[in-house]
Amino acid sequence: LTAVNRALAEVIKAHSNWLPIVFASDCIASLGLLKGVEPKKPVVVWYDAHGDFNTDETSPSGFLGGMPLAWLVGDGNQQYMQGVDLVPVPQTDVIMIDGRDLDPGEDVRLENSQVAYLKDVNDLLTHPLPAKPLHLHIDTDVVDINELPGMNYPAPDGPSLAEVNATLKRLATEGDVVGLSFSLWNDSLPTEGKSLAGVLGMARTVVDAMG
Repeated sequence: LTAVNRALAEVIKAHSNWLPIVFASDCIASLGLLKGVEPKKPVVVWYDAHGDFNTDETSPSGFLGGMPLAWLVGDGNQQYMQGVDLVPVPQTDVIMIDGRDLDPGEDVRLENSQVAYLKDVNDLLTHPLPAKPLHLHIDTDVVDINELPGMNYPAPDGPSLAEVNATLKRLATEGDVVGLSFSLWNDSLPTEGKSLAGVLGMARTVVDAMG
C-alpha cells in the first residue's frame, strides 16, 4: 500500500498543473493522491456509503479499507500516512457525504468529530463551500446499488446517480477542484456495463463543469 501510494504521489507531483483523476479498487489510494496535491491544502469531500472512520479500536473486522478517512485526520494507526509523509488534514477541512452504513463506535466517532457530516447528498447543493481547493473522493458504493451494481459492500437506499452528479456539478462549477478519486466496483460481479458508464459519467460531469 505504501509503495503504490508513494508512486501515485510522485506521478501527481510531476504533473502538478494537471487535474489528477484516480480510479482505484480501494479508498486507501486517496492517500497517494492527497500527498500529490498536498501543497494546495485541499478540503476533502468524501462521498461514501460507509464512514471509513474506523480505528483499530472500533473496527469489528480490522478491515483497512474502513479506516482511511480516520487516518487522514490523524486518528488510528498512522503507518500508511507516515509511509507517504502525509500531514493529517484538520477535521474542519473534511466534508463527509452520506455515510449511511456505519459500524457501532464508528458512528459515535463521526458524530463527535469536527467533520462536516452531511447525511443527505442533496444537502451539498446548499452547504457553504470553503474558500479553499477541493479534493473529491467518491466511493462508488455511495450511489443506489441498482444504478451502480457490483459493489463488494453494497448498502441499500443510496441516492440516485442524478442526485450525486448534481452535487458534483455544483462543486466543480463553484469550487476549485484539484483532485478527483474513485473507489470502484468489483468487476467479477455482474454490472451489465452500468457501473463503468456511471463512473465515467461522474468524471465527465466534474471535468465539463470545470470548463
